[in-house]
Amino acid sequence: MPDVRVGIALYEALYRRFFFYLAKLGFEQCVVIDGDLARVDFCMAMQLDHNIGLAVESWQEWQDFNGWLISAGKPAMQLYSLARQFSTLANEYQLFSIQRVVQQRSHLPSLTEDAVNHDVFVEVVLNGHNHGLVPANNERLLLIQGLEMKEGIELGQLGALVSSNDLNIDLRRLQPYLKLGDYPYSAFVTTDPQFNERPAMVALMAALRTYRCGRPGDIKYVGFVQKYRILTGEVTYITPAHSVTYQEETALFGSEAPTISKFGLPSKHRLPKHIAGVFETYKCNLFAAEMLSRALLAPRYLRISLLFNALECLFVIKGYVKRYALATMVAVSTDKTRATADLMVELYQLRNAIVHGDSDDETKIRGRFQTNRQKYDLKTSPEIALERLVLRAFENLMGQSWTPKQGSKQLERQINQHYPELRELLHNK
Repeated sequence: MPDVRVGIALYEALYRRFFFYLAKLGFEQCVVIDGDLARVDFCMAMQLDHNIGLAVESWQEWQDFNGWLISAGKPAMQLYSLARQFSTLANEYQLFSIQRVVQQRSHLPSLTEDAVNHDVFVEVVLNGHNHGLVPANNERLLLIQGLEMKEGIELGQLGALVSSNDLNIDLRRLQPYLKLGDYPYSAFVTTDPQFNERPAMVALMAALRTYRCGRPGDIKYVGFVQKYRILTGEVTYITPAHSVTYQEETALFGSEAPTISKFGLPSKHRLPKHIAGVFETYKCNLFAAEMLSRALLAPRYLRISLLFNALECLFVIKGYVKRYALATMVAVSTDKTRATADLMVELYQLRNAIVHGDSDDETKIRGRFQTNRQKYDLKTSPEIALERLVLRAFENLMGQSWTPKQGSKQLERQINQHYPELRELLHNK
């Protein structure tokens, strides 16, 4: 094992030479401005000015440090690896802001033997963590915009929901590209490896959207960060370079104002049970879950069509007219009334008029909704009525380990055996 103390001293000397060299250049082409935040990217500076790399390679400090690496049986440091590590240090210690630029020695954090965490140094310098970061553990934070909580909620082995007030992390500084904005947000904190994959993220967001206790509203997944340690041993959170691809695009939280979701005290007991039920069979419902999320994030004029698409993914229909089957299955999954089934049939007719561009028929159907508000118990717009029914059906079914094929057969039997009014509609031709 090489003498780590010698390596730290050589690294410190190279680190100071690098910063003060760039300070003399005025840190040109190093600083990236993002809103009211500033960060550095020394790799970008090297790409734009090749003389920086040539200068570094000529320094005695560079040669001494690489000589120590080679004597330890390790490959020499690559210029861009060095630039990434020093960028991380500069950004973690906020050495740059829009108002000022660091140019004095006293502003640099110490990288002496006492200040550097020896284990992290070995991982970063000797074991190839070229960004200057070492995973602290497997903890990941999935950030959810629009979710307001008074206190955290434990979700068993899956993880926990934590209010942003309890995170003690300035994510707006660390991750300006997440665009959290001024809306409240919470984080799902987990070490469960299934959340390294896209399907579990899809299922989690669908589970949160279909939970209707408290004050339901709009939420959006904005990204995730993972816990790391830098050379000094301090903790930071970043998004790994090779991370799972899952995004939610929407005008909500942007040009469209959202309705903030709030989970109150009753959620501490109800939400874990709901999410556990969703995750028991979530792999059977992935397409339905993602279609539901896309529908709720879509522009309002697309929601009726997309909500019906989500329902079609939730139910398996064979031998029946689709609109009647969907209507009766939603009804038996919610309040079990013929009025709800009739409303769903009319909403499906509205969906057909919209997707086929039949504006005359759409106008007639919307007129019937106005005339028959009491018949359908319609207290709001058709779009919102459909959204609420779909979410209620999803909550009742997905929260109880739903599988589309077997579940649809069970609902069909219930309708035929116990609900004559719904049975009549189901068999309508």
